[in-house]
Amino acid sequence: MTSFFQRLLGWEAEVPAEERETILSYLTEEWKIAAFQDLEAERYNNDATRYGNADRGTADFANMIAAAKRLSQAATELDRRHSELGPITDEASSAYLSWQGTYMAYGEWASTILATCQAHEASVVPDVARIQHVFNQMEKYRERAQNEEGKLIRRLRLRGEDVRQLLQESRATAKSEKWEPS
Repeated sequence: MTSFFQRLLGWEAEVPAEERETILSYLTEEWKIAAFQDLEAERYNNDATRYGNADRGTADFANMIAAAKRLSQAATELDRRHSELGPITDEASSAYLSWQGTYMAYGEWASTILATCQAHEASVVPDVARIQHVFNQMEKYRERAQNEEGKLIRRLRLRGEDVRQLLQESRATAKSEKWEPS
């Protein structure tokens, strides 16, 4: 049993080996999902940079709408993948739930982006305040999730170089899968 002062000073008992492996497995899968999200967001950002100023009715504007649709579909896939994670230990549940909230907010943001493109196509002025609000909410969720993940990493006493290597491996896995929306 860890005393109040031990917890306060960060001297908590070590995580049992079996639970540690389960948590590491969870983190690795969570990072693969995050890498998938990062890659799809990069793809969207590149397309938005290329086609974002296109005039309605042009091929470039059609490409912008296609990019927004893909982003929305990727957000749905992200949520699906995250909901299939398991098992989640009590120790990791706060991080898991925080990321779940982040991905739900991300899905709302992606849907808002698509709706904005479609509104522009129909000559309707988009609700810029709504776009900003949804984005800000998503960022708040992301910050909370990153904080919870950081607590979990510290609890496991993972070294920075180990975390970096796992993140690089997760990104390489996500890059190799070549996901396409259905």
